[in-house]
Order: sequence, then structure tokens, then C-alpha cells
Amino acid sequence: SQNRDGEGELIESLFVDDSGRRHDSSSNVSKGLAEACKFACNDAKYVNERARNDIVLLSR
Repeated sequence: SQNRDGEGELIESLFVDDSGRRHDSSSNVSKGLAEACKFACNDAKYVNERARNDIVLLSR
């Protein structure tokens, strides 16, 4: 499934190689999961930073 920001495509691309073949080995799944977690963590950091900036702007 895909949400409005296209993250579904990003996560799916982590498990499919350039020729369109799906990787099912556990090491590839682990790598894909690690990349997805890294993406989610970086996204959360960005959201938190934006929220802090918004609070600063609103408190002025």
C-alpha cells in the first residue's frame, strides 16, 4: 500500500532490484528494513524540527 507521500514506493523499491526482480532473501529483507527504519527516523527528526520551529514562530 502507498500513502500520499509515496513512501510505499520507497519501501517497495528497497526489495526490488533494477531488473524488477523481487528479493526474498533474509539479508536483503534485513537491509530493506534497516533502510526503511532509517528513513522513518530521519523523517521523524524532520517533523520534530518543523514542530519546534512552528512553536517558536507561534510564541512570538
